[in-house]
Amino acid sequence: MEGITVDDSVINRSRIEHNIYNTHNTFNTTINNFGSERVAKKNINLFSMSGDIRCNVDGPGRIKTMSGDIDLFLSAPLEVIATTMAGDISIDGLVFDGHAYAPPGERPIGVLFLETMSGDIFVKYSH
Repeated sequence: MEGITVDDSVINRSRIEHNIYNTHNTFNTTINNFGSERVAKKNINLFSMSGDIRCNVDGPGRIKTMSGDIDLFLSAPLEVIATTMAGDISIDGLVFDGHAYAPPGERPIGVLFLETMSGDIFVKYSH
């Protein structure tokens, strides 16, 4: 089953619909899929009210948490636009051009928007 795991179980609200990967985590848990399935090359729409989001990403979309960290490994050349109200942004492997982070020497295949109100954003890109 394709999905994002929460505490080793697939979120039952997860679904792929019209090439958009949607999941809404309204619990105080972590969306985590490092070491398991990757978020597919589809538009991604992840949201958590109170919990961290950790996953491998290879497609464009939007990831948002109100209170929690976003920790991503990018395996595709994406432009990243990251914002946080109260937290740090650390992006490795991408170059900041004054507006967004982009892969050096590569054309991005899409845009990934990352937002947290109270949390840190960590992104690592390896091509």
